[in-house]
Amino acid sequence: MRLGTLAITIAAFVGACVSSNVGTQPSTCPADWEWSRSADSSVSACIPPRFARARGPQYGTGARWERGSYRSPDHASLSVHIDTAFSAVEEWPPRLRATSPCTADCISVDSVVAHEDTVAGTPAHVETGLASGGFAGLRRQPTLVAGWLQGRHRIVVNGMATQGAALDTLRQVVRTIRLRGSQTSR
Repeated sequence: MRLGTLAITIAAFVGACVSSNVGTQPSTCPADWEWSRSADSSVSACIPPRFARARGPQYGTGARWERGSYRSPDHASLSVHIDTAFSAVEEWPPRLRATSPCTADCISVDSVVAHEDTVAGTPAHVETGLASGGFAGLRRQPTLVAGWLQGRHRIVVNGMATQGAALDTLRQVVRTIRLRGSQTSR
C-alpha cells in the first residue's frame, strides 16, 4: 500500500514539473531539430541539426549556439543577450547599420531587409543583410540582428552565417526562443 502511494506521489510531482514548463517551450520543434537550453537555463530554443551550445565564456545573461568552425562553408552562429540595464537613450530596436562615431571598427551593411516576426507571442524586429568591414575584415557576411521587449528587459539576438540561405534558418530559430519565467517578471 505504501509503495502505491509513493508511485502516485512521484507521478503527481513529475506531472507538476512537466506542466509548469509547458509555457517556456514551443509546442513542437521542426522535424530533426531539438530543444536546447543555455548553460544557466535562462534561454532556450529549438535548434537545427549540427548546432550546439557554444563553448567559452558567456558574458551576462544569454546563450550562444553555433554550427561548424568559423571558416567552414556551413558555419552559422546565433547569440541571445538579455539586457537588464539598458539606457533610455539607446536606439531601439537594434538595426544593421554603422553606429556613430564611426572609426576603424565600422561595419557597413547592404541588402538590408527588415522583418516583423513574433517571438513567444511578442512582436520582434529582425533585420538581415550583408556586412562588410570592421576589425574582422568582413566581406558581405550574411548577418542578422533581432530585438524585442519582454517584461522590463530588452532581448537582443545577433547571428552570422557563411551562406546567405542560413539566415532563414537563424530567423526560424529566433522564433522559437523562450526565456526562463524569472527573466521576464523582475
